[in-house]
Amino acid sequence: MRVVFSIILNGKHHLLHHNQADFILSHCDYWIVVEGASLPNGSTSWCKSFPESFHHNGGSVDGTRDYLSELASHHPHLIYIPSNGFWHSKDMQVNIAIQKLKELTDRCFLWEMDIDEHWTTADMAQAEHELVTRKLKMGRFRADCYVGKHLKAIGDWGESYTLGYNRLWQWKGESFKTHEPPVLKGTWWSRDAILTPRFRHYNYYFEWDVKFKDQWYGDVDRIYERWVHINSLPKEAFPLPISSLITGYWGRTNSQIIWEDTPPPLIR
Repeated sequence: MRVVFSIILNGKHHLLHHNQADFILSHCDYWIVVEGASLPNGSTSWCKSFPESFHHNGGSVDGTRDYLSELASHHPHLIYIPSNGFWHSKDMQVNIAIQKLKELTDRCFLWEMDIDEHWTTADMAQAEHELVTRKLKMGRFRADCYVGKHLKAIGDWGESYTLGYNRLWQWKGESFKTHEPPVLKGTWWSRDAILTPRFRHYNYYFEWDVKFKDQWYGDVDRIYERWVHINSLPKEAFPLPISSLITGYWGRTNSQIIWEDTPPPLIR
């Protein structure tokens, strides 16, 4: 069995991008979606107070709630859990998904699929195959990280070349210890857990998302202003150091922003 879970806020544009919602619904047995804003507690306590213009009573303001409600009315394997005010933390949100999952099964391939992370059918199947044949509990992945229409981040920030993103588990009833990074109780980090497939990460691709992160993330400084600037530059200006976009610890890494004329088609 394959189960996908996502947490979402103001993500309708991502659900429609490359038919993301349709893809997920077509490629899992269940999709558990926990919607709404969370307070800056637990593993995301480094975030700021939630910006007022991006929520209404802790819920999405862009049509996400209505869109998911409509999808759920036609797809019984979509389990949609809307917020009722603020969630205590993102750690709580992912464990709400786990509570629901325990009502459905006691074991499965469990995927965290953020709505700005796009996979192909072949890569999901390959990842599950590698997880089993390599006898791993958890799979980590590198990403093609887009920070603009033609811009991609490579290195330890964005691509996560060294660490990888925790996104797949052979789940047998565990809860999450943390959401950031997503760690199931009883699992641990291993470089050997980085699997072959890659996914596309559109985390800094849309202007709306960058504006939100500029106001909510506690470890950025005027990131929206810098994002607008680097996206106005000609291709001849690249590569640029990641500090052109990100400050703090990650801005001091050797990551770079490169120009990509036309991303290869996403064959899903």
